[in-house]
Amino acid sequence: MAEELGVSEITVASKIESLIVDGVIKLTVQKDIRTSGYAVVGTVEIFVRGTSVQNVAEALGEMPEAIAVTITVDDPQIIALFAAKDLPHFNHLVEHDIGLIDGVARADTSVFMDMLFIRPGIGQL
Repeated sequence: MAEELGVSEITVASKIESLIVDGVIKLTVQKDIRTSGYAVVGTVEIFVRGTSVQNVAEALGEMPEAIAVTITVDDPQIIALFAAKDLPHFNHLVEHDIGLIDGVARADTSVFMDMLFIRPGIGQL
């Protein structure tokens, strides 16, 4: 990056550090789903009744197979992205792990046929 910008590596590192400290960017690590042993990825649309949507979302986020958990403005209240070792594992996640969370009234699924890419960020430095 330094070479492309025509500046020193120290200048780039300093700029990145100041962007992190100022809260402009956050550096994260992204797990490679395929090499981590997950062959199945899919969405789970979760309909919440009788409890806080936030509580259900937090419980989902604690699951190691959760890739992303989002709260929506309508039904379903939560859309989550999960990775599983295989279809039986995915089904177990939905029927047992997710289905037993207090407040989950219904969970609809879509299993991906192929994941072409996951965009790791929303912008370039």
